Amino acid sequence: MLTAEQVLAKIRQAHAERATRLNLGWQDIAELPSEIGELEHLQSLSLRNNRLTRLPASIGRLRHLQLLALDNNKLTALPNEFWQLTALASLDVVGNCITALSAEIGRLRSLQSILLHGNAITALPAEIGLLDKVNYLSLGNNRLSELPPEIGNLVAVQELFLQNNQLLALPDSLGHMARLERIYLQNNLLTNLPDKIRELRHVRILDLRANPGPFPAVIGNLKKQGSGVYVPQNVPDLPEHILAREPWEIDLYLRKENKC
Repeated sequence: MLTAEQVLAKIRQAHAERATRLNLGWQDIAELPSEIGELEHLQSLSLRNNRLTRLPASIGRLRHLQLLALDNNKLTALPNEFWQLTALASLDVVGNCITALSAEIGRLRSLQSILLHGNAITALPAEIGLLDKVNYLSLGNNRLSELPPEIGNLVAVQELFLQNNQLLALPDSLGHMARLERIYLQNNLLTNLPDKIRELRHVRILDLRANPGPFPAVIGNLKKQGSGVYVPQNVPDLPEHILAREPWEIDLYLRKENKC
């Protein structure tokens, strides 16, 4: 664990060394000093597993930052200056208390991976559809009741996590996300699916367990297994003990089965 003075000393050392990486994770840090903004060469910053409730405005000065890990803190919002981090490629804010995302997120056009799992987000701004480089989008365990149609503009997304929300329906535009391979929708309030979801030809797993449904036995080129896991029709039926497992375990099983 680091004291406030030790944190500041590490930041000053990183500045003197023109560091490109800084790991301040797992240090029980409650407040990040504004001097963090002086690390103009920083490309990777880990602040995971601390006690941060806010970020200093100066963080917006880290113009070369590409990877930012903020998971498992106590953040309730991100400062306006945060959206100046236009070089960000990977953003991890899992396990915080974020309730809303600013429309300014649309400025982060370099993002490829967004992890917002385990917050309290109730809605997504339409501007999220501007992030057309994102290939991994994790929004599970939030409080979403709907998705903006613009989410369909995220045509590079391959893995989409939306489990454990309050979704009542999905937008037709989901069918435009042609590269989707894994879609996790378990534990929502879905009673039907948009017709265009049948046009997604690369899906390897669609998890609809614990939704009201009912859903058909076949969706596009996918067949239903157990209580609502859909896999390609050319895949052998999944054993019962596999269907009882967590989604990531089912996916791991499918990946192994798909090996030559």
